Amino acid sequence: MRYKDLEFSTQILLLTFLALLLSVVVIRAALFIFRNFTGVAQRYPRTWTPTQCRLMDRFRMLVGLALSALWIALLFAVPHMPTNWPFGLLEGISILVLLLLSNAWILLLLPRAWDKFGPLANRFSVFMGALLLWWTLMFGGTVWMIAKAAAPRLPPVFHGPVLAAGTKPSLSNMLTLFNFSSARTNCKADSKWAMTQAEPNRDPKLRCCENAIIGTDS
Repeated sequence: MRYKDLEFSTQILLLTFLALLLSVVVIRAALFIFRNFTGVAQRYPRTWTPTQCRLMDRFRMLVGLALSALWIALLFAVPHMPTNWPFGLLEGISILVLLLLSNAWILLLLPRAWDKFGPLANRFSVFMGALLLWWTLMFGGTVWMIAKAAAPRLPPVFHGPVLAAGTKPSLSNMLTLFNFSSARTNCKADSKWAMTQAEPNRDPKLRCCENAIIGTDS
């Protein structure tokens, strides 16, 4: 499905945000590689046990795997999304959201002193619970957004005469619609009058059913 072309201001805004987020992701990815190359290690709070530190490392790895799965899902969903010119609005918004999540994941990977987070980081269960809740909400919302954008859209169904696509409303078309509506109203009125004239000779049960049908149509 193709939507109307994007306005020039919308194009500039989307491209600006995409360029900024992409540059931030590239810079932080390069910083992560540099810190790993120079041997900078994670400094976890002293209250964390070695098992909790390993659990944190595995959590970061799982977040990266889930984020990779979302990027792959977006590649498969893009052909089914409505498009615009010069690019799809929903595609651009989806890429922006995934770039934001990628940026947050790289921040999670960067070696840092986790003591800077204060009392929240000292309690491992509270800290991990907050991280798990945040990432679950972000991933769930992103999956819903991509699925909603790629869902098939059924064309609206119209009753009665419909103008062909590309035709402009004219006096003859308006008269056709008016005549159709008038004919339908007259048909209902004639049916009611005929039933009313024949009502004395009809069975009471049959009259009850006919009255119910007339009331439904009206």
